[in-house]
Amino acid sequence: MTSISQPLPDANPLAAHLATSDLRFARVVVGIDFSAPATVALKTAIAIGKIYGSELLLVHAVTPFFSEQEQEPIAPNALHADLEGAQTEMKWLIANEPMLRGVPHITTVCFGEADDLVEQVARTKKASLIIVGSHGSAGLERLTLGSVSERILRKAPCPVLIVGPRCRAEAEPFRSIVLATDLKTTGLRAAQYAAALAARGHGTLTLLHVAPPTSTATEDPVTTQ
Repeated sequence: MTSISQPLPDANPLAAHLATSDLRFARVVVGIDFSAPATVALKTAIAIGKIYGSELLLVHAVTPFFSEQEQEPIAPNALHADLEGAQTEMKWLIANEPMLRGVPHITTVCFGEADDLVEQVARTKKASLIIVGSHGSAGLERLTLGSVSERILRKAPCPVLIVGPRCRAEAEPFRSIVLATDLKTTGLRAAQYAAALAARGHGTLTLLHVAPPTSTATEDPVTTQ
C-alpha cells in the first residue's frame, strides 16, 4: 500500500496542476428526515455554506404510509395532517439551529419519495452540491428498504456528500481529504475536485492507492511526503 500525503499551499506546483479551477457551491441541497444523521448533515452543510457563501435548500419528503392490508385510500385530512406536521417540525428544526442564522436558506416540504424530491429540487434550482445523512443500514434492512442516500447518489445531477452515521460536524470540513484511487476508473477529474476542496479549505490531500498483494510485497505501508 502506498500513501502520498501532500499539503496544498497556493505556491505548490501540485496544487496548480490539480486544482485547475475554484469550486463554487452557490446552492446546496440538504436532505432532511429529522434523524440524527440528517442533523449532522445539516450542520456540515452550514459549515460549507459559510465557507462558500452558499444558499441552503432544505428538503423533506413526506411519504404516506401504505400497508398491504389497506384497501381504502387515505383520507385527505390524514394526508394534510402529515404534511402540516412535517412543516411544523421543519420550522422547529430551523428555529433551534443557531448556526443557521445568517446563512440564506429556503425549505421544501411536500409529498414524494425522498430521492425523487431531492433530485428534482437539485435539478430545478441548479444546485452545486447535495448533502445527505446516511443511517448505515445493513443486512436485511438494506436489502428490503434499500439506501436512500445511494439512490440519491445515482440520480443526482451534481456531486453528493454523504455524511456517515459515525461522522460529526466540523467547522472546517475539508481540512483533511483522502482520495482513494485505483489509478484506472478514478481519473484526473476526481483528483482535481479533491485538490480544489483541500486548497479552499487550507487542508491536506492524501492520495491513497492499495496495490494487490504479491508474494514480494512488504506488509508495512510506504509513505512519501
